[in-house]
Amino acid sequence: MPVPTFVRPRLRVDSPDDAARVPLDTEASSVVAEATDAGGPRSLLALGAPGSGRTTIGLEAACEAARAGARVVLLSPARRAATRLKDAVARRLGAHDESVTVATPAAFAFRLLSRHAAHWGSPGPALISGPDEDGILAELLAAHASGEVVPPAWPESIPESALGLDAFRHELRDILARAGELDLEPEDLRRLAAEHGRGEWGAVATVLEQYRDAIGVEDDSSYGSGADRAVASARRKRRYDSARIVDEAALVLASWRTPPPGADGVGDQTGDGTEPPAWDLVVVDDYQDVTRSTVRLLRVLARDGARLLLLADPDVAVQTFRGGSPSLVQDATAEFAAGGLGATTRVLGSVHRGTSDVRAAVAALADRLPAGGEGLARRRATTSGETDGGDAALGVQVRTVRSAAAEADEIANAIRRAHLVDGLPYERCAVIVRTSGLATAMRSLLAARRIPISSGRIGALRDEPAVRMLLDALRVADTIVTGGEVDGSDVRDLLLSPIGGADPIRLRRLMRALRVASEAAGGATDSDSVTLDALRAILALPSEDMRDALPDGLPQILTDPYLRVGRVLAAARDAIERGEGAYAVLWAAWDATGLASVWQSRAVDGGPGAPRAHADLDAALALFYAAERYEEREGSVTAAAFVGRIDSKAVAEDTLAQQSGKKDVVQVLTPAQAPGVDFDLVAIAGLQEDVWPDLRRRDSILGSQALVDVVTGRYAGVERYAEARREVRDDELRQLVLAASRARADLLVTAVDDGEIVPSIFHELMAADAERRAEEVRAVAAGGGVPASSGGTGGSPPDAGARALVVGSDSERSATAARPPDAASRQVVRDLRELVAELRRALAADPSDADAARVLAHLAAEDVDGASPDEWRLGLEPTTLEPLRTGTDPVGVSPSSVEQANTCALRWALGRFGGRGGDSDAQSLGTLIHAIAEENPSGTEAELLATLETKLADLDLGEGLAADMQRAKATRLVERLAKYLAIPTEVQVEVEIDATVGDARIRGRIDRLEIDDDGTARVVDLKTGTGATDAKPEEHPQLGVYQVALRALHESDGGPAPAGGRLVYLGAETKALSKDQAPLPEGTDTWAHDQLRSAVRAMSGSHMTARQNAMCSFCDLRTSCPVQREGRRIGDGEGKR
Repeated sequence: MPVPTFVRPRLRVDSPDDAARVPLDTEASSVVAEATDAGGPRSLLALGAPGSGRTTIGLEAACEAARAGARVVLLSPARRAATRLKDAVARRLGAHDESVTVATPAAFAFRLLSRHAAHWGSPGPALISGPDEDGILAELLAAHASGEVVPPAWPESIPESALGLDAFRHELRDILARAGELDLEPEDLRRLAAEHGRGEWGAVATVLEQYRDAIGVEDDSSYGSGADRAVASARRKRRYDSARIVDEAALVLASWRTPPPGADGVGDQTGDGTEPPAWDLVVVDDYQDVTRSTVRLLRVLARDGARLLLLADPDVAVQTFRGGSPSLVQDATAEFAAGGLGATTRVLGSVHRGTSDVRAAVAALADRLPAGGEGLARRRATTSGETDGGDAALGVQVRTVRSAAAEADEIANAIRRAHLVDGLPYERCAVIVRTSGLATAMRSLLAARRIPISSGRIGALRDEPAVRMLLDALRVADTIVTGGEVDGSDVRDLLLSPIGGADPIRLRRLMRALRVASEAAGGATDSDSVTLDALRAILALPSEDMRDALPDGLPQILTDPYLRVGRVLAAARDAIERGEGAYAVLWAAWDATGLASVWQSRAVDGGPGAPRAHADLDAALALFYAAERYEEREGSVTAAAFVGRIDSKAVAEDTLAQQSGKKDVVQVLTPAQAPGVDFDLVAIAGLQEDVWPDLRRRDSILGSQALVDVVTGRYAGVERYAEARREVRDDELRQLVLAASRARADLLVTAVDDGEIVPSIFHELMAADAERRAEEVRAVAAGGGVPASSGGTGGSPPDAGARALVVGSDSERSATAARPPDAASRQVVRDLRELVAELRRALAADPSDADAARVLAHLAAEDVDGASPDEWRLGLEPTTLEPLRTGTDPVGVSPSSVEQANTCALRWALGRFGGRGGDSDAQSLGTLIHAIAEENPSGTEAELLATLETKLADLDLGEGLAADMQRAKATRLVERLAKYLAIPTEVQVEVEIDATVGDARIRGRIDRLEIDDDGTARVVDLKTGTGATDAKPEEHPQLGVYQVALRALHESDGGPAPAGGRLVYLGAETKALSKDQAPLPEGTDTWAHDQLRSAVRAMSGSHMTARQNAMCSFCDLRTSCPVQREGRRIGDGEGKR
């Protein structure tokens, strides 16, 4: 094998702040000087392409002004970016320096309102979060449907069936937010609805009034404007949503000298108590993403004497879905009297991020966006500046692959190569996809390929498994305390949750044992009764004595789930009874679960369960943060109120709760999460048609964008479908420009092309541009210069380093910048385990390979698992050659395992001793149907379906098409079961069998034992699978062995003689409902005895033979089977088994 080589890592920065802290060039220094000069322009707009240093200019200007004693505000539209800016300011000025206020516009507005309230001694403001707003609207729409609140007059274009959909509620939130940004009152909406024939806007006006009533905001439309309206603002109750809080702050600044209603006048007043706060410099980063309400606030601040520094690039606006408008950048240059900010424009002419390949790719995309004048100058600047990366950089690669899995492989390999070969930390790599749903999927795909991944944003809290179990526990505990009726299914959900840790099989066994004990004591035997009786008995005892409440003789594996649930409910119950608030009750329940240390250990270990453990810990932290914030806003609240509040939130809530996980991880982001950060390697995934760009119109029902157009004067009086579609396309392209501009050195762009899923026009544009650049490189390499037809972006030549176009097969083509041959051909392994495997494979193929032996010796000296020959299977002697069965004791045989042991003894042995995966959906469904058959041995179809409804919750199917298909399948199984049970017969169910026949002790449980008129018994086995063929039921091993056992019991104990067997096909709808097996003849010389003896030999020997059979393709143990290619071990050889 090749001798391992050490590769010098590329030069990199060590922190996000350092990444942005490039030396200021002349133009940037000039902008900082103008912004901090009291005699300079009152308003300055600095335009620059990504990487031109806009953020650095903002930071330097803010800090320089603060050092000179100025009062400074630094704003960023995105919370994440604002947090990074705050950290950067702290590093420049010191952690305890507060001379620069860093915030989002909404957070800054909240501070202003809080300061005003404290100044006048009135109650402080409360901000309604997005999930709270969604919950209020959901309740309001539900009240419309029930008649509790008079519904608005929706036009015929909006059907009644749409009003209850989440999508409609989300559109309603959007248009209410846009109305807030536009400072529209309900009467304004009604006027616009009448003028433009938009009946839905009139209905939205009614919803706005009702929504304000719900949050406690008084209508001030009757106060007109100006001073009267400022007074009206002060009279509002102080609860605000994010759409109106910035405008509210602007109005409060205008009315600062007027105390709000209810003020006691003895607040925290300073000076003369009348002057409003003022600032000397306001810096706004990413100005292209601000909203109109932010502009109105800036106008108030400027009018009060603040100088403005606005930093923008309209080509990377990504907050339009939240009301941001890149057109406001151009509007900022308008005179102050005309509604603008009177900004003087400066264009930054140098870019300090990325290779020329990356800059050219970004510029080529941006050139397709509408711009003029300074915009074109800004884009041409993207090809100037220093070129970095050198030969180590990959440049720009645009690739097409066959599937999503192949796409994840491509990205994982690029990241792993950069990490292992180039020495790039994982934290300097990122993957950017279009939506949060795609980000979640990509995280799973990359984690499966052993790439360390950030845990990502928490979704709606109520949908997180870790949160769901805690909410259920609090709800059950509160119901117990208040004397309500606990639902047995809720308790079973807790038993199946991580709190109880049971699986459906174990839960079924536990329920059966509880029913038997309850029946023996003369109690009820239905599932709810036995579940709740056991729970009451457990909760009546101290924690250390809870086991005494369960039936004697149950194994610990069955009782532990109930005890764990009991301890959690007892802890929550006791906290509620002490009068604790929601936070304290939640902590009591969480502490009693004992899951903190379990999940922490699992997350730190880094195994397959690490991503789930990280996500669960993050969700738990977010829940505690929500409880803390809820109590801060509302005071001490009950656990039941808190559970109801979280359950009502269908929207993900932004959280400042610290997230678990390692620092050196790959970020998976959406474009909206990417402003303000950059990475050495960026992969843009999923440039698919209808995905990126997604050209669907954003306001197809309520017309929120049309409302913006009307108010801003862009409405043409007719539907602007073509223009609206272009605007959507431009928004999508801006997000791609921003994503591509995050790359400092390497940019990988991927799309899937499998014939049905095809690359988008964006992918094709980037591939064409990469090919054109490669043509230029080839021309330079050939000495012919840049082809005249190519032009070259901005007239600049390509990098001096060679670049080439690499074309693969038609299924995996790529336009790419080439690596040096030695680096490109170097094989990259994923981790130490794979490295050890590769080295051992090389040594097995060539025992004289000294390089492989030397590296293995080094790894063994470092205690790397598997590197030492002492750990190799080929060098180890078997621990024992003794057979499994020793002595004369009979071999325990389950009839259901006879066929498997005879078909493949290795599969039986591995499964018998722990090598089984979890139950599949089909197995869980089969278990459920067997439980229904057990509870209703002669039930009618109605009775069986009723039982099914009560038990479906045990499967935790969720919602969606897959869940609906499972429910439909369960119904069909029950209907076929009902057809079979309609035949009247005497029957026993779940009959336990324990019989010794020769060297075998047969133990099992017969689904149904049907007694004939002559006293004989037929063995009946229910088959719920759809793929069971059983071509020869007359020689079905399981039925045959049960017949052998019944014959032995008949001869020894006088039990019923076997009358044959029967297979009942519930899942295979095309088959006959049942097929019979003839009774076995007397004696021991039958085919069933032969099957039993063969199984005994297989189960008791010292060797387990692996045999190729029809079930191999479905086996979940293929990686442990020497018959299968993936199961062979190093040194086995191709022909060995």
